[in-house]
Amino acid sequence: MMSESSINMEDASIHAPRIGFCAPNISTKNTTLDAAEKGCWGGHGIGKGVAHTNCSGSGGAHGGAGGYGISIHGKACHWHVPQPYSWNESAQYEGSAGGAALPYLSSLGGNGGGIIWLIASQMIELQDSLVDVRGGAGKTYKGHQIGSGGGAGGSLHIMSRAIAGNAVLDASGGDGSAFGGGGGSGGRLVAMLLTSFNSTSHEHQSINWNGTIKLEGGKGGRRDVHIPDALPEAIKEKNKTALAQFIPSKDKLHELEDL
Repeated sequence: MMSESSINMEDASIHAPRIGFCAPNISTKNTTLDAAEKGCWGGHGIGKGVAHTNCSGSGGAHGGAGGYGISIHGKACHWHVPQPYSWNESAQYEGSAGGAALPYLSSLGGNGGGIIWLIASQMIELQDSLVDVRGGAGKTYKGHQIGSGGGAGGSLHIMSRAIAGNAVLDASGGDGSAFGGGGGSGGRLVAMLLTSFNSTSHEHQSINWNGTIKLEGGKGGRRDVHIPDALPEAIKEKNKTALAQFIPSKDKLHELEDL
């Protein structure tokens, strides 16, 4: 959605695979922008999870590598993982789906997260709101003790002269299913602040931002669903958390250091 005047949303709820707003000012209050689990679906994505022979499905990749599934028959599974991907300085890809426990049931892998862009020439203010591109959890199939991977988080791209508010920005990966599905990686967050040539203005651009950012990868699924605390450390080893990437352009963009 584009507007020559300000966009103001209060008590709103928007659900879509791709959500975008462009205006001089953007403000939300008690609003949900939801693209969670609306990215790449089972068996799809640049970094889609895999279910190698004798291994539970790995998590999908995006901002980080997908977590690997556990071994079913003592075979090594840690190298069967998808790798991170991006394009230039933007966040513009969906999160990839997790690997399915059964190749003919690709929907068992968690969906990746979708894409949300917020672009304002002046101010973005997000109060008591949720901006959500989480990946979905992997699923098990009745009668099969093999896990599926979680989907990777999607993309959040923010550009403005200033940002304020206490919103939750969530691009975390989905959990792997029971029986050792790998966790999906965190997504990709790029936030750019348009600056003036006066460097003294830089510190004021995000001084009123005290929101929460979630970019962690999903948890690996338990090996045995009958043992609540049986979470193998090996599952978590390569379930990398994607780091926020605040990247300035070559001319007038300033790094958003306070997020």
